[in-house]
Amino acid sequence: MCLPGYFSMMHKRQHFTLEIQYDIPSPHVRKLTSILFQDKVSVVSLENAERLAKRRDLKLVKVEDVNLKGGRKAYKLMTGKQYLEKEIKAKKSEKKTSVGGKDEKILVIGGKITPHDLGVKLHSLTKWLSKGHQIKVTITSRKATKEDVENVFSTIEEEVKKVKARVMQRHEKVDDIRFYIVPPKDESAVSSEASTDDHIHSEGSDKSPGHAKGGVQ
Repeated sequence: MCLPGYFSMMHKRQHFTLEIQYDIPSPHVRKLTSILFQDKVSVVSLENAERLAKRRDLKLVKVEDVNLKGGRKAYKLMTGKQYLEKEIKAKKSEKKTSVGGKDEKILVIGGKITPHDLGVKLHSLTKWLSKGHQIKVTITSRKATKEDVENVFSTIEEEVKKVKARVMQRHEKVDDIRFYIVPPKDESAVSSEASTDDHIHSEGSDKSPGHAKGGVQ
């Protein structure tokens, strides 16, 4: 357990990482392991972290790129400036991954959506992907549990895999889940490249020493 005094000393820093850890004996008790620039580690409750973020006007943002053992979830407390820089970086990356200059589509889905309505959303999603559009998706947690939101994400992820598209840049803001879906690569372009490679290889084989003019007699 983390001593209150120790945590008070740590939270004066504006930017540190929080790692979620679920205890198996008591699954309903959520804990966070805070990591200060890969230095000392302490454990605090998620509720305390959320209160700290609100009190200090910081944002609690989930990250995927922290190297942690045991599959634990990691979060960062970020200032408004840091969060804005992160969003700008994500938008720049989004432009690089956009396919064929297609417009980006935006899809917002509630965590309490009915199966029928979710099916309608998935139909629109697959239609956009088939036309080469990248999609920005937000699953909102309003009036929904964490499990509801994760279930919606899993359903979307399964549908995306069926059409060979990819889920990228997933992150969480409070309990909302945000991510991008990139359409599958153009199969005709891939086939064309493979055909060109085979043709070049075939021409190279025909020019063997045995077929060259003026060979050794």
